[in-house]
Amino acid sequence: MTTQRSMPLRQIESMTEKKEITKPNLLIVTTSLYFGGAQKVAYILAASLCETYNVTVAYCFDSGRRHKFPEQCRIRKLPEYARNAGLMEKSLYIGKQIRALKDLKQELNIEVSLSLGNIANLINAFSKGKERVICCERSNPERSWGRMYRLTHLILRRADFVIFQSETIRQLYGEEIRRKSRILKNPLIRPQPADRQREKKIVTLGRLAPQKNHALLIRSFARFHQMYPAYRLYIFGNGELAEPLNDLTASLGLQDCVFLEKNDPAVHARIRDAEMFVLSSDFEGLSNALLECMAMGIACISTRCEGSRDVIRNGENGLLTGIGDEEGLVRAMCTLAADPQLRQKLERQAMADMQAYDRELVIKDWDDTIRQCMNMEKKETENE
Repeated sequence: MTTQRSMPLRQIESMTEKKEITKPNLLIVTTSLYFGGAQKVAYILAASLCETYNVTVAYCFDSGRRHKFPEQCRIRKLPEYARNAGLMEKSLYIGKQIRALKDLKQELNIEVSLSLGNIANLINAFSKGKERVICCERSNPERSWGRMYRLTHLILRRADFVIFQSETIRQLYGEEIRRKSRILKNPLIRPQPADRQREKKIVTLGRLAPQKNHALLIRSFARFHQMYPAYRLYIFGNGELAEPLNDLTASLGLQDCVFLEKNDPAVHARIRDAEMFVLSSDFEGLSNALLECMAMGIACISTRCEGSRDVIRNGENGLLTGIGDEEGLVRAMCTLAADPQLRQKLERQAMADMQAYDRELVIKDWDDTIRQCMNMEKKETENE
């Protein structure tokens, strides 16, 4: 029997090249390479799948610090329009992005293209060629798209497969879209557990954008702080609302106990001593920050936004409050501050529940979905 060691070097190299050529060509489309929720999932997928696929990541916008993608992943930049561009200019550039993505798919002989997020889904669906298109709906389209919400139906109808994060969101669509869809978890890179000894510290992570409703959290904390003055609130994130939120903090006299911190790659090390995590969003798909804090063993409070309702069982592994409910949020923070035993119960159960989100388990489901789409193409070719 001939062993690889006895083969000529040229023959071994030839075999290696053939092996690499047979790997399927996968394209992941995202809006940016920044530290947002969809972008983090795109990074984890690319890093986890690059051994079995030829992975290319295409993105639309440069937004500061990037995830460090593996060297095996090809990174391609699409045409970018200014964030403050008017509707006409945006429309022209979206057309350019669609054409550029279509050319990229043809150049790389892409077999499956997977997109995450509104703009990414739009350009992926409308650049569709011979490849299979998977679109991932990451949020509540009625809120994120507003009056243009119906456009998402057109986008997802063009896709071969759709991934949702929540059954609530899937039910917004008709049978045509639902029957070619699947609900998948976010793959979770489990952070180091929280410290055993905690500070009187409440934290949140997320873009400083209207969706996250940090103003609600600051107002609620102001009332909570009157009863529990030892606590401090830390808000980690970047965004256009930094100045208004600082003004709100000052107007409430909270400059010494509410701190707006910029996004930090080492944020988990900075929140390990926190007693509580609070998600005050008006809507979410499935918050990575919430999953990570639950996995760390930090007691979590969230508004009843879509993804949180699927993850948190109220009173068992976290607390839920009404969307926009200032009184309810104050009450939830007071409950955890007054009851260490409840906090510990929620922490233990949350850590146990998050094992189902471990990266290896969840990536397998994403991989199965990608391969299912590839098999759809093979079956159609055989039928022809």
